[in-house]
Amino acid sequence: MSYQGMQQHKAVKRQEQLEYHEGKSPAAWAGSWISLAAFVILTYTSTFGFEQFGWMGVIVPSVIILLAGVLTLVMKAQGYGTPARDL
Repeated sequence: MSYQGMQQHKAVKRQEQLEYHEGKSPAAWAGSWISLAAFVILTYTSTFGFEQFGWMGVIVPSVIILLAGVLTLVMKAQGYGTPARDL
């Protein structure tokens, strides 16, 4: 891809980013849904299944929540998130 093509691709990605409003971007949705699923698992295992799952029922969902945050940052860096605003 030529330099001109890369600049045009960046301009198109930037325009796509500007179309997301108030965190309604694919990056925000992916991180939110994965975190929600991990919180549901964490709540269940810490409330009802602690005898069955032990500390792994707490540690594994906690790690998934952290990875969801990393995924959100990676997706935002790839252009799927809302760009930062100049205040």
